[in-house]
Amino acid sequence: MGKKLNYLLPRLFKAKTLPDALRLLEKETSIRFDTILMQLKDKTVRRILVKQMIQPATNFLKKVKIPSDMKQLVAKADDLLNNKLKLDITVNWIEPIILYIKDRFKISRDSLMDLKPEDIEAIIHELLNDELFEPLSVVLDVHAKAKENYQCREFIFCQLNYNYYDTNFIRRNIIKFSSIATAFQVKRNDNDFVQIYNSIYSGNDGKDCTVRNVFV
Repeated sequence: MGKKLNYLLPRLFKAKTLPDALRLLEKETSIRFDTILMQLKDKTVRRILVKQMIQPATNFLKKVKIPSDMKQLVAKADDLLNNKLKLDITVNWIEPIILYIKDRFKISRDSLMDLKPEDIEAIIHELLNDELFEPLSVVLDVHAKAKENYQCREFIFCQLNYNYYDTNFIRRNIIKFSSIATAFQVKRNDNDFVQIYNSIYSGNDGKDCTVRNVFV
């Protein structure tokens, strides 16, 4: 397994596009994203996964001693991240996620330091269920519909992403990228995948999926 990863990871990082990376995974591994999603439909599996993902963070937080000047350090880090660096990854990904979490859970920079490990555990638990597993479950259902109604595949994936166009940043992007991964296993040839891929981006950009040639 280790040798396989050492061989595969550099090639994945060199892939120019997500479709290229997915083709490589399909060729070199037996990974099927739709099978993984099917397992996540099981509530017991989801409960176990959430616990496994949360527990290490909770244990770590319980052992950490918060320095008395931590609020000042957080303020400086926040200023550096949001006002001075302004990197693409900060502006396009980190900042929207942080803003959404702050707004949803009514967390200010000061109140963040007052959160107990149990509070953080509850927040992570809610985020995993609402912003990861629930959207993935929806994508799995759409994946099945696209396979059953193959002639409508582009519209089905476009409409799914259009339906989540006005939702929060995390959910919208989970829907988009998981749609792409499952669409790769719906397609019957590479040309079909490119068409579905374009339809996903069209819907995610808020374009009307009923308009002719919207996927071009």
